[in-house]
Amino acid sequence: MKKKLLLIFTLFLISFSLFAKRTPPPEVDSLIINNYEYSVYYRNSIFCGKGVLIKKDIKSGFKKSFIIYKVFYNPIKEKDVQFVFVKSMKLINEYEIEIENEDGNIYIFKINEEKIYPKSKKV
Repeated sequence: MKKKLLLIFTLFLISFSLFAKRTPPPEVDSLIINNYEYSVYYRNSIFCGKGVLIKKDIKSGFKKSFIIYKVFYNPIKEKDVQFVFVKSMKLINEYEIEIENEDGNIYIFKINEEKIYPKSKKV
């Protein structure tokens, strides 16, 4: 009887961990501008996560990465619920790409300068 109760209790606890804490990251289409492909993703590490922009030369395959933003994790909370994924990326004009994350923060990547600037931050 004790073994059955233990088994039922264990299955009950496991069932809670099977439910996702959040939705998967949004799919953001890459942009192709002047023989370069620009794509974004979220890089997870131990203490923080980063929104990253990749600039790939289509001909040579050479890649260069740029950190858009960092999210430092609160050690008290579960890490996966603190992820802040890139939500959208669009070309504003021939020199600038606008990137927005799930928190509503907007960043501008200046193509000629190869630098990222915050446009607006959620307060």
